Amino acid sequence: MTRIGLDETANAARETPFARLSRMHVAHRETFLFENLSIQTGGAVSVRLPDLERKFLDERRGGYCFEHNTLFAAALADAGFAPVTLLGRVRRGPPERWCRTHMVLKVRGAGVKGTAVQRAGVQSAAGPDDECWLADVGFGGLGLLEPIPLRDGASSLQGGIEYTLRRDGHLWVLSMRDAGGDAMPGTSRSRIISRRRTPNRCSAAR
Repeated sequence: MTRIGLDETANAARETPFARLSRMHVAHRETFLFENLSIQTGGAVSVRLPDLERKFLDERRGGYCFEHNTLFAAALADAGFAPVTLLGRVRRGPPERWCRTHMVLKVRGAGVKGTAVQRAGVQSAAGPDDECWLADVGFGGLGLLEPIPLRDGASSLQGGIEYTLRRDGHLWVLSMRDAGGDAMPGTSRSRIISRRRTPNRCSAAR
């Protein structure tokens, strides 16, 4: 928390769970860079927490989605949340290239350990701090600045980009458009997929 400029003891007691989740999400995005230099140079990439802590905290580097969201999930767990890791496909180019190469997080907003829902999309009707949220600190420049509610039709305007989440069978589709309603150039959508329900292979998304 110190590395991303947050003092949990000063704020946690007086803010809502979602406010804390959002603040942590924004702080992570503002602190750590998205970079894949290790991959490009043939270096080893580890998603073990001690290795990520050394790379991000001690060496003050960044990483790619699996590194970012693994580290963020650990921080959320320490703060009392119960994150669940999901895999996604970035829908760019022909369908045969829509591989499960991205990682995101589903977060229960209640901020209580052990309350992670077991099925993507199941949520409480009790209010915004009891529902599930999609968090993703590892997509780079066009990624979410703040979490978005994990519910069909949820939308959020962040940094001039409108993010909309739609349910498509057992999948979720996150689309990005600019403030004028036009699709972002060079991008389309990310399909968010639970790794427990989908075979781990690269194939065209249905």
